[in-house]
Amino acid sequence: MFKIQSGILLICFIGSNSTIIDFNEVQKSILQWKNQNLLNLSEIGITTNGGGFDFSDVKNKILQWKTEKLQALCPSNGQQLQNLLNIVCSTSQPTNVTLRDACISCFSQVTSMTEGPQELNALSVCAVQYFTGAYAACATALMALSTSALNVQPSGCFMGYCDFVRCLRTANSVNLITQCTREARTGVNITIDADNVRFYRNVTSCILAKSRCGTFNPITGEPQLPGYTSSGTRVSNALQISETGDLRVLAFSANTPVSNSFCTASTNLTQSNWLTNVC
Repeated sequence: MFKIQSGILLICFIGSNSTIIDFNEVQKSILQWKNQNLLNLSEIGITTNGGGFDFSDVKNKILQWKTEKLQALCPSNGQQLQNLLNIVCSTSQPTNVTLRDACISCFSQVTSMTEGPQELNALSVCAVQYFTGAYAACATALMALSTSALNVQPSGCFMGYCDFVRCLRTANSVNLITQCTREARTGVNITIDADNVRFYRNVTSCILAKSRCGTFNPITGEPQLPGYTSSGTRVSNALQISETGDLRVLAFSANTPVSNSFCTASTNLTQSNWLTNVC
């Protein structure tokens, strides 16, 4: 086993100066250097062994220290992740209840783990096994990213974690848009302007009503009280498309007044429902 002994530090104090070396000063400098560095390493938990460092102990303690620091920067979002995965499992396995439940169970054992390389690898295993359709691409991307999980993003979180979450949310929004365009397409003639206007209105009403009136948010999977916030405030919502093309559904109080009431039909921002999505 390799050890760093104090004696090798003499070279740090012998320069091009031709004067006689004061070994008392050298010894004092060595002791000062050791004390300073041991003090810095005490946070990591590295100890000396017979005047030197055990390299295997140094490596293990540094990895442990790094993991603890990254955990502090990346607080657990296990419940939010599980909510998202629940709705993805339900969408990926819409007709096979056994596979849907197995998918949810597989991920529930993973989301309680500490965020890091092991969690990403475990998420990848479940995703590859159960994800289908648009979600299969997220599983494939996660499998590749999980091999680089020790690299960190500027936020301090392990690379791959947020990429996976964003991929799933994007797939959810695409599914929502697809469902609504299919439901609103009946009887639409795209060569007729009036039909196109009706189609646009219906698709928009569908997306907003499904997002607002469902027991779960169709994009994030978060449980919700249809038409209300958790505190009981009635909500309205609106659509936004980000610069990257992602669909965002913005919620706000239904009592929000119209900013310009000139000849308005309603002083508040009331909304339409869609088919069975009523709230």
